[in-house]
Amino acid sequence: MVEWTGSLRKFDDLWYTIERIVYGKGQLRRFTSEEIYDNLRDKSFFKSAEDLHRFLIENDKKYRVRALESGGWERYW
Repeated sequence: MVEWTGSLRKFDDLWYTIERIVYGKGQLRRFTSEEIYDNLRDKSFFKSAEDLHRFLIENDKKYRVRALESGGWERYW
């Protein structure tokens, strides 16, 4: 039960952090892993921004983001 709650909390924290950044900037692209990591409420799920970046690469469809060639991320629907 603890495992399930932790993964749900991680998903919610990461999802809503991305949403806040996207809507705060008013654009769907050019936000970085560092921006996301710095704005997370619970940083205990990731060791660093690089760790978060690897996680997002592996789970991009779940969070509806894709990596840009120029660096950073883009939100898609």
